[in-house]
Amino acid sequence: MSKKFEQIGRISAAVIALPEDHLGIALDVLNKLSDPNWKVRMSEVLRQGLKPVAKAVETLLENMGSVTVVIDTTVNPSEVLKTTEATTKIEGLWINDNAFAQILAKAKGTAPTSVTMELRRLKVGANDCMIKNELPKEHEIDPTAFVHMLATELTKVRSGETSKVLSKDCWRLFYVAGLVVYVHWRSGDSEWSVYVWKLGGRTWFAKYVVLSCN
Repeated sequence: MSKKFEQIGRISAAVIALPEDHLGIALDVLNKLSDPNWKVRMSEVLRQGLKPVAKAVETLLENMGSVTVVIDTTVNPSEVLKTTEATTKIEGLWINDNAFAQILAKAKGTAPTSVTMELRRLKVGANDCMIKNELPKEHEIDPTAFVHMLATELTKVRSGETSKVLSKDCWRLFYVAGLVVYVHWRSGDSEWSVYVWKLGGRTWFAKYVVLSCN
């Protein structure tokens, strides 16, 4: 076995042994090592250990300001965000399995008149643990406020209006009730998709936008 393949084997074993919340950092390091502009800097950082690597990445999130959504009280979230046995697909909208029903079940309060959220863009790929570490402690959006906000904005975009929250160009991530919700436009199917995942289920790509209540 050549030295190269032996090193690849050792690297693969080390990556497999990493805790899940460190995989995003490892991926970011590997990507930067293939970038000529970062190769020298990252190689030096790696020689000093993994702790400086996290510092070299600096912050994961870029502040983009805030947005306020005025809730449309004529919109019923239970109608717009219908969930059925497995999946929901109505014209121009697809919602994944009963995970979203968990959020609807917790949305029992009175609808707010408006919802203000902070927008932050991911500068590098990261998982939920890494993202949440950079968000304020009370960053999760209240389930009631979230479902009314989402129903309001989906109703807008599906009728051709402009949304301050949703964009066909970039995925949106929301942390609600201990889950992560992501919304994006699927051009191939000409529909908006709403997914709900348990935290830590995947690594999110750079340029995705995170919206939080703080």
